[in-house]
Amino acid sequence: MKKITVLIFLTVFLILLDSIGAFAEENTTEVGEHELNDFLKNLGVPLDVINELTYAGKFEIYNTIDSDAVFDGYSEQDVYLPEEGIGEISPMSIPKSQLQLKVTGFKNNDGSYSIYPSFIWKQKARLRNDSFGFALDSSNWSTVAGIVGLNVHMVNATAGHTDYYYYDRPSTSSYAGHVFKIPTNHGTTNHLHYEGHAHFKAKPKGSKVDKRIILRYGDDTTTRGTTSYGISIGVFSVSYPNPKGNFRQTAETLSW
Repeated sequence: MKKITVLIFLTVFLILLDSIGAFAEENTTEVGEHELNDFLKNLGVPLDVINELTYAGKFEIYNTIDSDAVFDGYSEQDVYLPEEGIGEISPMSIPKSQLQLKVTGFKNNDGSYSIYPSFIWKQKARLRNDSFGFALDSSNWSTVAGIVGLNVHMVNATAGHTDYYYYDRPSTSSYAGHVFKIPTNHGTTNHLHYEGHAHFKAKPKGSKVDKRIILRYGDDTTTRGTTSYGISIGVFSVSYPNPKGNFRQTAETLSW
């Protein structure tokens, strides 16, 4: 009987350990912003770009960049989903003033690129059951397996609210990109705003470097975050096939 009990305990422990791996903690030791700024300057990041990056965005680069990387470009855009014509059923949209998408790129000595897609909510939001995805053109790029992650922070939270999550396993991946789906028990607090900063590596397939990337955000607007929807990465695309009514999405093609 004791052997059976021990075996059951070990099985449950291994299952729990495997599930925790998807939300493994990354280095969260605080670094002064002045030090982060100097670090980015040494990578060749222009001052105007440094000023556009948030602390969490800078810290993501600091934690994950190759030591030989050099700055290659930056772009940002406020995004929204335009209303459809009069008389048509208009999808729920994320107004332009609410969400911002960003990307920063670095070139490494081995010919690969370190790419940093980000989303920043500019108002109160819940993240549970939301998705953040990004894809390159698979005819020009191939992602590097195993090098990908997403950090999510709740910004300017009140005392007692410190939502922070790190995901090292995308929900969906391909040779073109990755999509992270936030679990329904994460990001449940509707307070000020959240921001998420991802990193991944990719290698160009030829001599031409196509610096375009598609960033797509899917927002489950139900109170409990229970909308069911699929996720697909296609040829230079991220999509949510046949989403339900309480789901809105927006995307932008950026070039770093």
